[in-house]
Amino acid sequence: MDVYKRDNYICRLCKQRGQDLIVHHNKFFAEIIKNNNIKTIDEAINCKELWDTDNGITLHKSCHIELHKVLRYASNQGVIDGVITWN
Repeated sequence: MDVYKRDNYICRLCKQRGQDLIVHHNKFFAEIIKNNNIKTIDEAINCKELWDTDNGITLHKSCHIELHKVLRYASNQGVIDGVITWN
């Protein structure tokens, strides 16, 4: 909820307020789990990096899907490493 509040419940991609909001992790969730060698729910709960609000942005579900299409393409082209920063 902290990410939603910080972003004022507005999608950071399309700038529209709305329903179907989710939190997108700038650093991939799976990468955080792998890098921190998380194997259990308790380890995940206690991993500060997973819950760092600076690693998340608010997106509509449909914008999130489109963003991942672009990220996947850019990653496959070697353009990015999977981490994007937002202003």
